[in-house]
Amino acid sequence: MDKSLGEWGEKVPQADREELDKVNAELKEALADQEADADKLRGAHESVMKVFERIGSAMHQQAQAEGAGPATEETASPAESDDDVVEGEIVEDGGDQ
Repeated sequence: MDKSLGEWGEKVPQADREELDKVNAELKEALADQEADADKLRGAHESVMKVFERIGSAMHQQAQAEGAGPATEETASPAESDDDVVEGEIVEDGGDQ
């Protein structure tokens, strides 16, 4: 979460940044609590993920609107996606044939 917020910088509205910082701190606190039960940890994790996914989705939409979205498999040209193909041969080892 901290790394993503750093990468997104000022693009994240202050209110969203504060909300994510708050739920992230609560999750870290729950993780540090050796007495925390699974429900507490699960609840803290879900809170962080909801806020993070909402902000991430907004960042993705903003990037697409600006035309600066990263290339994906759907947007990559065929030549780019074919460069990663590695051909090989299956060789069975052992056995008397």
